[in-house]
Amino acid sequence: FVMVSSPYLEDPFPLTRHLYESGETYLLSQDRNYEHTSNKKLKCAIRLLHGVNDEIVPLSKVIDDAFLLRTKYECKDVRVRKILHGDHRLSRNEDVTVLLQALDDVLSM
Repeated sequence: FVMVSSPYLEDPFPLTRHLYESGETYLLSQDRNYEHTSNKKLKCAIRLLHGVNDEIVPLSKVIDDAFLLRTKYECKDVRVRKILHGDHRLSRNEDVTVLLQALDDVLSM
């Protein structure tokens, strides 16, 4: 493992090989032909929430991922929502409210 620092935490946190490899297993947004995802169709609703002030993930990445979900994975209900003043963590009370609304939207289907 390696210790990784974060601008959001006081102390570094461990990034293990298992965490990295398990993430690679389910990676959908990279241009790789993973056997388990190459023909997968997603039949669930997906909500991508992005803080306008996110300095780690650019909005263009979220838009690209939404396009990939709609095209390669044939997901018919993908929505991107930009959250004004939200940062990477989306941890303000207003952000959590939006997150809960998105969750309620998906669960009520």
